[in-house]
Amino acid sequence: MLEIYSAHGPWQLPVDVDRQHLEEVTWLVEALRRVSAERSLAIEFELEGTFVGSVEDGKIDRTLAEGLLGEWRRELEKRTS
Repeated sequence: MLEIYSAHGPWQLPVDVDRQHLEEVTWLVEALRRVSAERSLAIEFELEGTFVGSVEDGKIDRTLAEGLLGEWRRELEKRTS
C-alpha cells in the first residue's frame, strides 16, 4: 500500500507535492508491471477502495494508463501552464 494525500476535497495540494505523488505512483506501477511480466501475474490497483486499473502479464490496462495516470498528468499540466 502506498499512502498519498487526497487531491480531492476542499483543499488542493501544492503542485510539487502532487507531482511527487504522481512520480511515486508511476514508479510503483512500472515496478509491478515488470513483476507481472516476469511471473505472469494479474495485479489490480485501487484508490480509496475504488478499482482504478490493472496490470496483467506485464500490460497496463487503459483504465490505469489513461484514466488514472493520464488524467492525473493532464490535470497537473493544466495547473502549471
